[in-house]
Amino acid sequence: MAIRYLEKFENAAASISYVFPLGMYEWQSQGGMRVPLVPAIGMDYAFDMLGIAQAIMEPVQETVRGVLRESSLANAEAEIDEMRSELIRAGRGKLFTLSSDGSRRWAWARLAAMPEISISHRLGHIGSGHPFILQFTRLSEWFGSSLTSDTETITTSPTTYTVNNSGNLPARLLKIRLRANTSAGITNPKVTNMTNGYVFETARDSASVDSEIRLDTERGVVEFSTDNGANYTDDFAQLVIPTTQVVLAFQLEPGDNSIKYEGGGTVNVDVVFEFYPHWA
Repeated sequence: MAIRYLEKFENAAASISYVFPLGMYEWQSQGGMRVPLVPAIGMDYAFDMLGIAQAIMEPVQETVRGVLRESSLANAEAEIDEMRSELIRAGRGKLFTLSSDGSRRWAWARLAAMPEISISHRLGHIGSGHPFILQFTRLSEWFGSSLTSDTETITTSPTTYTVNNSGNLPARLLKIRLRANTSAGITNPKVTNMTNGYVFETARDSASVDSEIRLDTERGVVEFSTDNGANYTDDFAQLVIPTTQVVLAFQLEPGDNSIKYEGGGTVNVDVVFEFYPHWA
């Protein structure tokens, strides 16, 4: 059992996976915050243009250091070859941490530099350990390894219910799916997070029980399906553009979120939230 540590790196398809050696293991995580400051005449320090808002995260540098300890020189050479080839071929992939309870979190990242290997010759012999340094650039928050899916069947308007975000950061990368249960189950739908004011609203109405509307904030799209989600077409033209938030955005705050659904006609729709909890 150990405190949470950086365990491995995988490509997006999980067909390439490299587990970091643990000999003399060290993990260092370092990243800055983007804070726009303006010097002002006669003012100490500087003016913070963000006010009380959260600062913007810069890319984070994740560094793993350790020592390769293999039973033979051939095994050490094979390990070095595997380390270099798999980390380079993986491209933009997923860094995983392993927690003391066995759970994992992951983040988007990519190798930032060639793996650094140190080989020393002393009196004609190779040393018993081979130090290495691996550097990654992390490009997202940490996400829970299990997808959270919350489905609520709505038959009256308005209806308010609760969706829980188990992470400790706002969940901004998510999908909202509106799935009709009757041919006229969706009319002018509006989903509002009463906890933070975020709104998803569209003028799209259902045409059959196979109709589905989907907002995907990670891809920045709103789509419509007529075959129960087997295929989608772009539906941005039907989106009601919000006036106080970024277009095609929605987020769930840490903990319980009060969600309100409103719609016209005879409401009969499943509202589905899908997301990986976000962690700092």
